[in-house]
Amino acid sequence: MQADGKRISDLPTRGKLLTTAAYARILIPEILPDCDKAIYLDADTLVVSDLGALWLADLGDNLVAGVVDGFVEQEELDDIEMSRNEYINSGVLVMNLVAWRREGIADRVFATVRETAKSRYLDQTALNTVVRGRVLFLGREWNFFSERYVEIERRLPKVIHYAGSAKPWRYRRVPFADVFNFYRTLSGSDIPEGTLL
Repeated sequence: MQADGKRISDLPTRGKLLTTAAYARILIPEILPDCDKAIYLDADTLVVSDLGALWLADLGDNLVAGVVDGFVEQEELDDIEMSRNEYINSGVLVMNLVAWRREGIADRVFATVRETAKSRYLDQTALNTVVRGRVLFLGREWNFFSERYVEIERRLPKVIHYAGSAKPWRYRRVPFADVFNFYRTLSGSDIPEGTLL
């Protein structure tokens, strides 16, 4: 089986909040047919530590490793009959590619997305529905929500996730903007500094 962009072209989207591109992560096992494992990171994450321990996470027969989201609306959880402490955020994942290919996980996620098209977090909720019970839960430091830093357990972040609207390339005064700007400057990238207050 090969990754085919046509398989995701008709899936539901949410304008700029969730485009068809968000579904591409589900095709990683097919994009990397010779790999057994992969780490996926959202584009709005910043790695500030060695990922070696994340890579060495023993998935066993689990399909994925991830961090409990903790901030998904109760209505979303009720719709899929899932508790808050088992719903993971899909911004940082360690994926068991062998099991995904063997069990047809991509097709199952896409079918679930089509069935639950009214879900607020289309791809993430579908992923949670399919992998339920086969998740290795990681510590919050591996997917540290910058915008929620006051509300979450205090840990030194290893991966900062600028989830939500507080993006440091848009706004100057968002949590952990200084960290982002340090690495932006160090990299020599032409990513602009946030200009809005």
